[in-house]
Amino acid sequence: MGGTSDPAANEVPNLALLCGTGTTGCHGDIESHRTQAKADGWIVPKWKNPTTVPMLDVFDNVFLFDGDERVDL
Repeated sequence: MGGTSDPAANEVPNLALLCGTGTTGCHGDIESHRTQAKADGWIVPKWKNPTTVPMLDVFDNVFLFDGDERVDL
């Protein structure tokens, strides 16, 4: 139930598509395990630039969202 009025929140580097809702599926898993989700790059604090935060995907690949593309590390 959070959210922001900051238009940058809807730019590509700040978005990841998840199945489920805030209580079901992948989205629910992230919301239920916020500390791990932050460590894995799925939750990014407002003060960090999302293009600099590595994200771990479900296949244990680490990558960055850099502008309009995914960059594998």
